[in-house]
Amino acid sequence: MLCTLCRRPSRVWYCSHCVNTSPNLILRYKLELCQVHEDLNKIKDTVSTTLESAIGKKEGILGKHMDRLQQLQLKRHNTRMARRVREMGQYLERKSERRDELKAMLAEPPSSATRPDISDSCQEYIEVKQKYDQLQNVVRANSSLKFRELCQWFAITESRDNKHFPYSIRFIPMCNIRHWHETETSRHSLQHMWEFVALAGQVLLVDIPYTSPYNPHSDDPKVTISHLIINMLLILTKLKLVSDPPELNSLLSTYDVDSILYSLCSKQCLRGAKGSLPLSYRTVHKLVLNIEHASGPITSPQSSTDAKANWTLLK
Repeated sequence: MLCTLCRRPSRVWYCSHCVNTSPNLILRYKLELCQVHEDLNKIKDTVSTTLESAIGKKEGILGKHMDRLQQLQLKRHNTRMARRVREMGQYLERKSERRDELKAMLAEPPSSATRPDISDSCQEYIEVKQKYDQLQNVVRANSSLKFRELCQWFAITESRDNKHFPYSIRFIPMCNIRHWHETETSRHSLQHMWEFVALAGQVLLVDIPYTSPYNPHSDDPKVTISHLIINMLLILTKLKLVSDPPELNSLLSTYDVDSILYSLCSKQCLRGAKGSLPLSYRTVHKLVLNIEHASGPITSPQSSTDAKANWTLLK
């Protein structure tokens, strides 16, 4: 490459063949590197031979140091093993002493001094039982008080003026399966009933299976009604207001979903025989469908101008 002013070469260029083969370039350094590798291998062989001779024959200063190192390693191993032997001996000695104590205790006849005092245990049990009963009474009283306040908050009342909708919640009629389509407030009342039962389960300390928030846009209210009936019957069973398990066919033939909720609110016993099958969603949903087919489909309610009951929704 030449300079544009003085036309002198500013950088020297070599081809790859000359770079690799010319004695004045890389070849000289390559030969020196090979010589260094050869000397290094000779030194490694010399060191290996010296070490093998010192370890095998134990001659010279290195042999003495290697012998000393082996002796120290062996002494360390012996010390560790001796310590473990002492620890194992102490462990066996403690076990032997414990065995002798147990044998002596079994050989001695039981005395009145070592016999536990049964009267003290009974007295302690009675005291704990009294405290437990008192705590249960306090919890039960608090639950009853909160449940009454919950009923007042939802304004659950009974009205004898309307034959189809005898109960109301938050100033709107409680929906029921048999007359679902006769009022436009059925879905709103179902939402209030669902919220009341969910809170009642928490207040009365009853584990109910269906606790998810109410979905006002559900296409099938029969599923929600079935879940609501199961939750209410479980709470009534816990309060011993219905047979366990109840006979669902006769129970749902006598009581609708609104009357069951009012019985829960007023803590009235539901009349009915004891059933033979456990409470299940499939059975309840099937009975709800049968009641719906007998009374009319549960669909969107009529408009307010066609409604048979003059109820209004208070917002």
